[in-house]
Amino acid sequence: MTTSETVRGVPIPEYAGNPFIERLPPILSARALQQTFDRPPVREEHDTRRPAEERLHVALRLLHYSQPTATGRELARRVEQMIYQGYIGRNPRTSDWMRLVQTCGRREVAAKAEKTPARNVKATEVLGDLIPLCDTSTSMLVAGVPGVGKTHSVVVALSRFKQVIYHTSPFALAQIVWLRVECPPTGSLAALCTFFFAAVDKALHAAGVSSTLEKEYKRASLAASLAGMARVANLHAIGCLVIDEIQNVKKAHGEVSELLNFLVTLRNTIGIPIVMVGTTSSLRVVQRSFHDARRGDGFGSMQFDRMPPASPEDTENDVGTNAVDIPDEKTVAKVYGAEFEGFATRMWQHQYTNVFTPASPPLLNALYEETQGVADLMVKLFLLLQLHLISTPGRASEVITPELIRSVADQKFNSVRPYIRALRNNDWKALEKFEDFIDYGKWFASQIRGIVAGEQQPVQAETHGEMRLPPMIVDGSIDRKSVEAIVAGFGVGPKDIERVVAKHAVLIETGNITGLVDGLRADLVARQAQGKDRPKRGPKAPAIDGDLRALAEGAKDGDEVAKRLGLSALDSALAP
Repeated sequence: MTTSETVRGVPIPEYAGNPFIERLPPILSARALQQTFDRPPVREEHDTRRPAEERLHVALRLLHYSQPTATGRELARRVEQMIYQGYIGRNPRTSDWMRLVQTCGRREVAAKAEKTPARNVKATEVLGDLIPLCDTSTSMLVAGVPGVGKTHSVVVALSRFKQVIYHTSPFALAQIVWLRVECPPTGSLAALCTFFFAAVDKALHAAGVSSTLEKEYKRASLAASLAGMARVANLHAIGCLVIDEIQNVKKAHGEVSELLNFLVTLRNTIGIPIVMVGTTSSLRVVQRSFHDARRGDGFGSMQFDRMPPASPEDTENDVGTNAVDIPDEKTVAKVYGAEFEGFATRMWQHQYTNVFTPASPPLLNALYEETQGVADLMVKLFLLLQLHLISTPGRASEVITPELIRSVADQKFNSVRPYIRALRNNDWKALEKFEDFIDYGKWFASQIRGIVAGEQQPVQAETHGEMRLPPMIVDGSIDRKSVEAIVAGFGVGPKDIERVVAKHAVLIETGNITGLVDGLRADLVARQAQGKDRPKRGPKAPAIDGDLRALAEGAKDGDEVAKRLGLSALDSALAP
């Protein structure tokens, strides 16, 4: 027995005796951790012999395709470490943890009594008097260009942890191991509170635990809601708080938004690990905010990049594995790197056409040129190629060619072509214009509509993974709770919500979040402009002797006023 085998399974001392840690899954080896990302679509031997109309459906299994990457494995390891380490300083067997829970409760009561207006609430002051006895939490920013798998990797990393664990000893409580919350589109702190309580309710309901937090805090003040977030986060021992689409903080007023200030304070005072996910544009503002925090930015940032093009080492002695099949293939120089080649050749095995087309450098060159190594676009273009071949009538052999790849990309990727061009040219200034191009769902649905018979979602087996719907979208429309939260984030009062919802009903029913946010932003600008341009009325000055207004005091109508001012006689004199 080797030394490594003798120590395997021996508890880590700082993890022992902590109920929050003892119920977590075991620490995985690097290979086992990487395998959690491997989600190939189900393939049956007779799939390629199915009728075309059936293959149009089974090909949609590629929508859920996922394979392990080194970056994904590193992220999963970091998340695992953050959850375990964050619980070291929060042990329910100690009186310190319960004392902090009670302190949070008292702070919330005080915040409710103060009734401070939202505009005067400072995130750093709401929880400023809370100090954990032993803070072992860290924070991390996951950043990258759209479509490279940031959110997907975070979701997979969290999915191996049961979200809610119910404890009966030493206290009866529901431990929330992780919670993922969308950053409000406007970067609003009030909307973040709403999103947070809704996410907690959803997690607890799924575990069979009753919770009505969103309803309870719907009309609470901002200060009370922030203090309530701290109390709930501590009471349910949230192991990791994930804030997705963190680049939205740039839309908030101020160089560093109050939302970021509150997250820093929440981590410092309660000791909850925080993972932020966003585009590269969020790097500067988030890193600066967390660098100024008491302990720096913990695990720092983790960059998700597209698969790079070929390096000089990749092009040396460049001969593909299928060179014997294509006579002139030895002369083809690869434009893609080793990472892209490994991902693409593995994905390439999942074909549902009636003829299997082997991968080759010319084919992979065309695929790279049209996707620039963005994993999400690679999978979607590969699927679109097969749907195009299968749905074309009269085609005997469904063979993928470089010309077909470029043709389908030219037809279906028009909307993303400027984005691809910016990646190809490494034009980061141009890429900043595509920060909001994150939701590929609606765009991609428009590409496959009309190809697949019917527009209903295909029935998927559990092994295929969950359908990745756009954030806050349910059955094609924005769900009611999200609508209310978004509207409230633009300063719309409870009495006006129904009117605003009715005004933007079409955008809500079609699931157009971007259009809804733009419309609400335009409404806000119009309201601000109206309030700014309207002259402010001061107090009415009293009438004085000699002031003609004194003659009008008490007049019943305009005729009486005119009579008192002598205008009636003047009108008679001027009459023709």
